[in-house]
Amino acid sequence: MTPDSPEPATLAAYGWCPDVAGRFEALGEERWVAARVIGEQKGGCEVVGADFHCLAPAGGRLRHDLRSREQMPAVGDWVAVRRDGGGGALIEAVLPRTSRLIRKAAGPGEQGQVVAANVDRVLVVTPMDRQFNPRRLERLLTAAFDSGAEPMLVLSKADLAAPTGDTEAVARTIAGGCPVMVTSVAGGTGLETLAATLVAGRTVVLLGASGAGKSSLLNHLLGEAVQTVRAVSAFGDRGRHTTTRRQMFRLPTGALVIDTPGMRELQLWDTGADADETFPDLAALAAGCQFRNCRHDREPGCVLLAAVTAGTLAIGRLESYRKLQREAAAAARDASSKARRDQRRPRSR
Repeated sequence: MTPDSPEPATLAAYGWCPDVAGRFEALGEERWVAARVIGEQKGGCEVVGADFHCLAPAGGRLRHDLRSREQMPAVGDWVAVRRDGGGGALIEAVLPRTSRLIRKAAGPGEQGQVVAANVDRVLVVTPMDRQFNPRRLERLLTAAFDSGAEPMLVLSKADLAAPTGDTEAVARTIAGGCPVMVTSVAGGTGLETLAATLVAGRTVVLLGASGAGKSSLLNHLLGEAVQTVRAVSAFGDRGRHTTTRRQMFRLPTGALVIDTPGMRELQLWDTGADADETFPDLAALAAGCQFRNCRHDREPGCVLLAAVTAGTLAIGRLESYRKLQREAAAAARDASSKARRDQRRPRSR
């Protein structure tokens, strides 16, 4: 959908509810109207309101109040905008978020970047073909658990999975108590079951690496080829998508889906989950370690190291657990340090 789309924009169609209305009314600005961010473009954010649909850049008040990149409007945000006489709008405030999928922004510096906001569920999409990567899946699930939304694992390209079934078993072990769905657009597997979980007025975001099959799933759910899909290679893998920006789509059922560009690497940012929700089996075992601050490296009485020695825990899974815990702790320190600097920094007038 583009800002020129003739589709009528209604707040209820994009998830407006009494809770959002209360957050908007708390702003106390009668000149502003509510809208939701459904896309991002170079010139600003694509927003829909009760009777308008346009491109809206950040207004002066919002730019003045911003302390960090993660406070900038993101797809899924509810915002307050000031309309102008020419049919345009300026975003003046971002309403408090109920959830946020966040990562460390690319490049140097200590910045978080919100991938999607106010989502009810994060669909972590990972392929069952030769691109299946357990370590990447652990990282994606850690970010999903930390978002404040409900995570769900969607195994795509089931028609290209190895006949042994090892991929599904490994993925279910990594997912822990997270719901798992096995799908295949080419084979028609699990698609009706997945669609049944997408409820009108509720928002989900697709998260996964490039080539995971997110765009193919979205096109099937929409009933039309909205997102471009291209071949991965000559070895039989299908559907590397070419999504370049974040965009919200309304399904025929009324559910809202945010598609995101594929991520080769997702670096954690201020991750409160501390990887334990992604590794519930390891976290439970670690409770029996001799020392409460055990790093599961060389400490005596470490239950996890004993499990590796006994052959009941793969060393690769333990290494991934330790790595994500270290990265999460470092990200939390960076975010805290940046927050303290921002508080000391005087605001420009």
